[in-house]
Amino acid sequence: MPDVIIPVAVFLAAVIATLWLRRLSYSALDRWTKKTQWQGYEMLLQATRIPSVLWCLLVSAYLGLTVSVVPIAWKDPAGRSLWTLLVLSFILTTLNLAHKFIPFYGVRWSLPQRAITVSSNIVRVSILVVAILM
Repeated sequence: MPDVIIPVAVFLAAVIATLWLRRLSYSALDRWTKKTQWQGYEMLLQATRIPSVLWCLLVSAYLGLTVSVVPIAWKDPAGRSLWTLLVLSFILTTLNLAHKFIPFYGVRWSLPQRAITVSSNIVRVSILVVAILM
């Protein structure tokens, strides 16, 4: 039983801390966007609101796993899997942001639709290539 208490306590403390930092970050971003009147705030918020909760949970699970007494033969693959899920979530969120921002700014800058489409595809492919090379 004591072997479980510490990792669970670390996990719960990390969840509380990361969700609190997430809340502070969104509050600061909200204040900044109201001051600067940045038009992309809603798109950023929509693209990151749910994934950021997942990021908090994944980091917390990793920290809980780190202090657990799970054998190293299980701990290492589990930790790598958590970080892989975190990176995949970052990549998918970045693709989603690119999908939203490029057309938004392309229209604002009066770019032709073909240029917006080509730019969007180039950015997506670039993000995927960088992700594969990681």
